Amino acid sequence: MRIVWRESPGSGWPKDQRPSLSFRGAAAFAAVAACILLTLLIAAAVLAERGAPVPMHWRALMLIAGVVGLGASAGLALLAVRARLNAENLERRLARFRRRLARLEGQNQAKSELIAALSHEMRTPLNAIIGFSSLLTLPLFRGSAKGAERALEYAEDIQASGEHLLGVVNAMLDLSRIETGHMPLVEESVAIDKLVDDAVRLVELDSREAGLRLEVELAKSLPAIFVDAGLIRQILINLLTNAIKFTEPGGTVRLTARQRKGRQVELIVSDTGAGMPADQLARALKPFEQLGGVVAERGRGAGLGLSLAKAFADLHGATLNIESTVGEGTRVTLRLPAARSLGVEAQQAELGA
Repeated sequence: MRIVWRESPGSGWPKDQRPSLSFRGAAAFAAVAACILLTLLIAAAVLAERGAPVPMHWRALMLIAGVVGLGASAGLALLAVRARLNAENLERRLARFRRRLARLEGQNQAKSELIAALSHEMRTPLNAIIGFSSLLTLPLFRGSAKGAERALEYAEDIQASGEHLLGVVNAMLDLSRIETGHMPLVEESVAIDKLVDDAVRLVELDSREAGLRLEVELAKSLPAIFVDAGLIRQILINLLTNAIKFTEPGGTVRLTARQRKGRQVELIVSDTGAGMPADQLARALKPFEQLGGVVAERGRGAGLGLSLAKAFADLHGATLNIESTVGEGTRVTLRLPAARSLGVEAQQAELGA
């Protein structure tokens, strides 16, 4: 038989706080047993005062009432413990639900911000491409040396805008592949000085045009490292590009490679540029973050360089640490785990192969 709770017009229990049927039944049994036991005890006391014996069936009833009352009390205690445990379990479930809801709301907000930032980053170069392309169709640029010179300038602007747009798209694809776990590492043994040379060569022209000193400091006897050379090289390029962008003419950008105790290799990019406030360091590692203040005055990019560097470092089990002081500069340290460093024997074996 199934018992269904029905609300009565005069019910004093709120719907979400009404007691269970088992709890009310145990309470009723306990109350009835207590009343019977109390009645019999009073009657027995009266008979005893008059000197009359207490009938055997009264004694049996008192015993039964006592047992029933004790059982009902024990049942009430068990039900109270059960209700407490259920309430704690419900509270834990509600807490998990609130955390999940907050996480989903945060993800939704991040998604909206990402779409807005991506739209801005793609719209700017697309507008430049469309605008310069439209100018090139005008009769002004046909049949004259001056027009041809201006057309070449516009073509270079179109190429730069297209390359910027392609860089944003490629960076977004890389982030997406990392988040979905579809970016396997192509690992190999590589010399650190080769990675450093490749990265420096690609940014050297930019540093000269910016009027900066680009310095390289390599420790002696650096081990080879077992990494995805392309990703580590891209980390160095991103860090050097950021340092060049935010350093004033006459400043210095330095790339240092060294080995710590415990065979951990560190690749450090430091500059004497604008620097970042401490409260903005965590934001700098998020995709499409454009920092305000002094940093914003030195130019704006896609905001993906540091976030990609951090993601590539995580794939290698490495850490990326940022130290910065406004007006003094920034220091970014890529620290590879000791397992990525190859010993002398491994290097000799590779050379012999």
